Parts: sequence; structure tokens; C-alpha cells
Amino acid sequence: MSEKAPSPFGNNLSCLGHFYPSEERRVRRILDNLRSGRQKPRFRLLPLGSEYLCRTSGSCEGKWVHGPGMPSLRAQDSLNRIASGESTPVAIWRSGLGYVPALAAKQPFSRLIVLEPDEELFALSLEVIDWRQILSSQQCLLILGPECRNRFLSLIRSAAGFFHAPWKWIMGIEPSEELLTEFEDLTRETCQRAWESEPRIPMDSRAVDIWMHGPPTTAMFFPAILESAGSLDFKSTARSSSDARFRFLCSPPEWAHFLEGTRPGFLLGLNRGALPPAAEKAVAESSIPQALYFLEDPDWYDPKPETWSLLDRVYVFDPGHGKCLEAMGYKGRRMLPSAAALRLPSTPTDLPRYAVTFVGSSGFNRGVERYFDQMERMCPGISPVFAQLIEGTLEWGAAWLKTEIPNRVDISRIGSPGLLLKMIEEAATIRRHLWYLNALVGSPFAIFGDSGWADSTRVGALAAHYAGRGTVYPMETAGVYSSSAININLFHLQCERSLILRVYDVMACGGFLLSEYTPAFEGVFRIGEDLDVFRTPQELKEKVQFYLAHPERRRGIARCGQRAVLRGHTHAHRLRRIVEDLGFTRH
Repeated sequence: MSEKAPSPFGNNLSCLGHFYPSEERRVRRILDNLRSGRQKPRFRLLPLGSEYLCRTSGSCEGKWVHGPGMPSLRAQDSLNRIASGESTPVAIWRSGLGYVPALAAKQPFSRLIVLEPDEELFALSLEVIDWRQILSSQQCLLILGPECRNRFLSLIRSAAGFFHAPWKWIMGIEPSEELLTEFEDLTRETCQRAWESEPRIPMDSRAVDIWMHGPPTTAMFFPAILESAGSLDFKSTARSSSDARFRFLCSPPEWAHFLEGTRPGFLLGLNRGALPPAAEKAVAESSIPQALYFLEDPDWYDPKPETWSLLDRVYVFDPGHGKCLEAMGYKGRRMLPSAAALRLPSTPTDLPRYAVTFVGSSGFNRGVERYFDQMERMCPGISPVFAQLIEGTLEWGAAWLKTEIPNRVDISRIGSPGLLLKMIEEAATIRRHLWYLNALVGSPFAIFGDSGWADSTRVGALAAHYAGRGTVYPMETAGVYSSSAININLFHLQCERSLILRVYDVMACGGFLLSEYTPAFEGVFRIGEDLDVFRTPQELKEKVQFYLAHPERRRGIARCGQRAVLRGHTHAHRLRRIVEDLGFTRH
């Protein structure tokens, strides 16, 4: 009998949380209830070699869910009954512990839908098979929970255009000829409707004015932008590239159907957006305006003319960003400052009061050291060049770095010039942040961020000031900003002539902002009246001591800063600029 492989549970749960966050929360609640005894287990797993059998729990033996024979053999037998092919979509009803989906995912099926109404059984399956290929695939969709049958029926009724090929059905641990007939009839009907060119609506049945999309790192900003769109009387919707249903329905072959169904007024992406090049092309051919709004430097993404030329606008928040776009002749680059995505919490926060806080990444979790090590292995002797570039960036800035990289590095050897630019700026930023913050060692000062701040071998005495966690954006972050006497702001080295999100967020929450100086403040805010600034670590230390000793002065500045941000620097203000710039009129 072969040994059982290590449990894939941890990796499965992490992957589920990334692509199916609501399902992951439900599964965690079930597991917590089972472990605490608040919920009695309904199933028992029985080891059998490298596999598990499964019975229902009860005073007697219970019913077999998987067994008494090897579950993988039965799963393979179910798959053998249908012909596989690149154009064959397959749906599995009641997947149980997941043996059938695990095998089906290795077959050349065009699409795979897994329906499992029993959340407890699915939670157990995370211990049994590796779900990561299924959960992360654009070709697969998991529909989980007691309403999964109705959710599937609603999906295929509203997405007739997606079901344009006959679906094959596999009935898993709960065979039902009646249900099988219903599913087959319905998918056959939707397939016929698609061929008859009836309306096909793969995502939302309502038309939208603004359709937003972006990678998972930008999804935290969707609520603020959606609210801003609503305040301007625009209907809007948003999707992240980690949204499993979005990825599944809106794969490149389906984009014509998606656009026909929703017909948005324009598409707005954050950073590089969530659309693959084929989708961007389909949008352009539909004459729907599309724009990207960057919260980072687009030069990090190595822009290519053939894809970026499809975009009507690319908005950057720093004048130094997007120089590669200018160099390749792109005409759609526009300046658009960052904006406040937070506001003063509507309910009192239960967070303690803090004297001085800094909320931000240590930078060590962004792969800088790993990247430099990899480049040294690929290009022996290049590390001293990187060190010189970091030192030069600290002295002369990011604009110098952009012109200097091609002079010092053979671009053909390093793969991605944009990634090198990003890593040098990250490394320089880490150095500069530590230089400033070390001035506050020993003061009543707390750092909220990633665990890199706890590593004393990297951050020295600052590790003692680590609060032990980051803040959950948006509400917990807003709570820290509003409950701190002094909020410290430091800039990333990519931002030389711009104000970052933290500036606007702190002030919008009514927090007092003490920021590293940048010329970008001039003409936007009144230094000493809306916020205050420092230029050296010693000045930072002195102003922290001054404002802790003068609370009324500090609170008056915070009130003025909040009014200034809400008067002209919210997402509603930025969105209005985009709408006017695109010449968009609502339908």
C-alpha cells in the first residue's frame, strides 16, 4: 500500500481565498465550527492507501459517499463515458471529495464547471486532492453551496451566448436521471438560442456607464470609486482579475458576447487592468473608450505599442511616469493626481489612541533581494552596478535612474527593463525610509505593516516599534489615521513630483499629516496650515516633539487639511476629469 501524500489543505485554502474569497470564508466558518464542537461532523474520512474513502457519520456504519472500492477508479470510469476534446465543455454535479474534477482537469476539455452543494464535504476535499489547478484556471469554475443548482441555472439562462457548444454532464456522488435530463435540456436550449443569435449577456443584465477592472492589488479601491461614480449619477460595476466568474465567462473568445450584453459607456482599468490583449482589442473594435489609471509607474510594465495603442487614455499621477509611452509616440498619456479613497469612520473606532504612527510596507516582501540574487546568477558581476544605481537614485532621483539604466546595463541580458527599474526604486526606497524612521527610535512611535518590520537584522532598533500587524484597508486603516496624534508620510522613490494616496487618505480621515517634503505640495496644500513637512531625520524628530506638545495647533491643522482634501481631491473629482476628458455622455 503506497504512502499517503502530504495534505494539500493549506495551499488549497490559500488558493480558494485568492480566487473565491466568499467561498473561502464560508469554508473557514464550517471548519472552525467542526473543530470547536459547535457543529457535529456529518462525514468520516477513511484512509485507504494513497486515497480516502468516505462515509456519512451516524450511530451505525453510515452510507458510502466514496467507496468501498477505490474512488479514483470510479472517477476514471465516469470520465471514460464521455468523449474528451478541445471543444468539449464538461459540468460535474456533486463532486464529493473531488476525484472526478481532479482527473477532468487533466483532460483537454474546453471548459469545466464543478457544482458541489455540500460545503462541509467540499471542506474535507481540501485535505484529499490538490484543487489549485482547478481554482486558478480560467477554464474552470467552481459553484459551491446549497444554492449552487439555482446559481448554475441562472448563469446559463443569462449567459446563453457562452453556452454555444453542447455540454457533457457527469453525475458524481448523487446520480439523478431527472436532474441530468433537466440540465441537458437546459444547456441544449441555451446552445440553440446562441445559434439563433438571441441576446447574449455573459455578466450583468443591466447596461453600465462605467465598467472598472484591475488586478487583485487594486480591488481595495473599487468601493470608493464605485461610490464616487454613484455620486456623479453613473451606473458602474467592477471586476478584479481574481474574480473567478469574471475570468471564466470573459475569456478572450467570449469578449464579443460580453460587450454585446453589457455595452458599457467606457472601461476604466486600474494599473495594468484585468483585460488580456485579446480583450482590449475586442473592446477597441467595439468603439468603446477605454482608459487605464495608474497608481504605479506604467514604465514598470514594459509597455508595447501594439497593446497600449488600443487605449484611449493612460492616466499617471506623477509627471515622471510613463516616459516609455511618450518615447514610443503614445499620445494618450495624461496627468491625474491620486485621490482620497478613505474618509473619517462613520462609527467610533475601538482602536486605541496612538501618539505617532507610520502605516506602510517595509519593502522586504516585494522580492528585491531575490531579484538581485537571480540577476547576479544570470549576469555574474552585475551586483556592483546595481549598488551604484541604488546610490545614484538616492542622490539624484528616479528621473536620473531612467536615463542611466540603458547606459550601465545591457538591457538584452536582464529580460525586463521595467522590472529592473522597479527593483532599483524599491531598494532605494527601503534605504530612505529606514534613514528617516530611525530618527524616531525610542519615541512613542508605532509602525503598522508587514512582518519585515519585525526583522531586527534588517531594520535594527525599529523592530521594537512594530505594532505586530498591518491594517485592513479601508476601515481599519482609516481608524488608525483618525486615532493617531501624528501620521508620518514617506514617499516611494518613484514619486518625485507627486502626492501619494497616503497623503490624501490621512487628511480625509481627519488625521494630522507630517510628511516628507516634496515640491508637489506647493500650490496644492498650504504647508503649516493644512499639513506640515520635514526635510531631514533631525527635523522629523523635532517636529514630532513639537506637535505632541502642541495638540491644539495640531488639531487645527488636521481640520484644515481635511476640508482641503474633501473640497477637491476625492475620487469623484478625479472621475469627473476622466469623464470630461473622454467626452463621454451617458446613455
